[in-house]
Amino acid sequence: MLFKKKIILGFVLLLIVQTITAQYRLGITSGLNVSNHTGKDFPSTNIPRIGYAFGFFYEHRINSIISIVAEPLYEQKGAEYTDYPRFDTRVTVNGEFDYLTVPLMIKASFSKRPNNNRKAKFTEQLSYYITGGLSISYLSSYSNEVHAYDNDFEINSDTFFPYTYNNIDVSVSVGGGVMWREIFLDLRYIHGMSSLYKGSNVPEIRNHLISLKLAFVLFGKKVIPCRKRR
Repeated sequence: MLFKKKIILGFVLLLIVQTITAQYRLGITSGLNVSNHTGKDFPSTNIPRIGYAFGFFYEHRINSIISIVAEPLYEQKGAEYTDYPRFDTRVTVNGEFDYLTVPLMIKASFSKRPNNNRKAKFTEQLSYYITGGLSISYLSSYSNEVHAYDNDFEINSDTFFPYTYNNIDVSVSVGGGVMWREIFLDLRYIHGMSSLYKGSNVPEIRNHLISLKLAFVLFGKKVIPCRKRR
């Protein structure tokens, strides 16, 4: 029993030391998504949806170059696309999808350490980075508007859609950004890996988007244990 207590105590002390010496950033992020649909069964015309995204991020620095970033978000995706069943008939579908997303990324800083002296040149205060990772999204809400036209006259409008949507959307992302003091400007390309619809004999269409976000660091910490004076 005493041996187990020593193991538990040692583990707790290790966690405390790891937390104290950890380098991390915690902040908020918000921006715009320009989303679209792509796939081999893609209709003829496509108009992207411009939506917003917001959430927060946690960055844990492993060393001076590599960090791990988690970024829980609420974000909007979707597209408007048109199909032509006949030469004089047009069907337009406006799909809007809202997701709760958790990107997990590796971040690599590739510029020298910025000069944080306020008298330094602006360009000397900038740092740059690239990111790459995986995102898992949960479909929280969606809406569809289906409009049918005959010779440009609307003949039907409905919210019915014949396919069932996947609740989970998995995607990969690559991007980069620039940081000035506590402010990030982040640009990212996200490509969906899973089909928007579930089931067999359904169109294979995936989400993909370009995201531009502004982030602000609320908390940042780098604590080094004090050495004892001799």
